[in-house]
Amino acid sequence: MLQRFDDALRERLVNLMHVQPGFDPQSDPLTFNFKTAEDAFEAVQCEAIELANIFDPVEVHTFLSNLYQTSVDPWLAGQAFHILAHLHPPGGLTFLTEVLASQDAVWRCAACRVLLDFPGEASSALLARVLLTDSDPDVRLLAADALRTVGTENAIPALQHAILYDEGEDYEGFTVAGTAQEALNSLLSG
Repeated sequence: MLQRFDDALRERLVNLMHVQPGFDPQSDPLTFNFKTAEDAFEAVQCEAIELANIFDPVEVHTFLSNLYQTSVDPWLAGQAFHILAHLHPPGGLTFLTEVLASQDAVWRCAACRVLLDFPGEASSALLARVLLTDSDPDVRLLAADALRTVGTENAIPALQHAILYDEGEDYEGFTVAGTAQEALNSLLSG
C-alpha cells in the first residue's frame, strides 16, 4: 500500500531537493576531497528519489511537475526534473519522452544527459529519434553523444543518417555528424 503524500512529506522532499554539493570556497584546496562531497550529494539525491517512489506516482508526479515547470529557483526546478526522470511511471522514460517533445531546448538537452542513466533499447530508440528529428543542433549533438554510451543496434540507422546529412554544430562548433561518427565507432567496436 502506498503511503499518503502529505504536507510534511512534501516539505521533507523539498528540503532534500534544496541540498547542494558541499563545496566550501574557504576550504583548503589541498585537503578538500571532491569525490567525498560528490558522493554525499549523490546520496541525498538517491534518498530523495527513494522517498518520492514510495508514494502514489501520480500524486508525486503532479507535485514535482509543478515545481519543475513553475519554480523560479533554477536549482529546485532542476532537482524536481532529476527526480521526475527517475520516478516510476508516469516518471522515468515516460516523463523524458514528454520533455523531449517540449519547446524548451535546455530541458531537452537535460533529458538527453539523463538518458545516460537508462541503458537499453528504449533509451537508444528515443535518442535516435531525437537525433533524427530535433530542430536544435545542441540537442542532436547531445543525443548522438549519449548514444555513444547507451546506444544499441537500433540506433545505427539514425547515426548513419546523421553522419551523412546532419550539418549542425553545437555552440562550441562541434559537429553533429562528427559526434555521430564517434558514437557509431564506439557502438560497432563495443
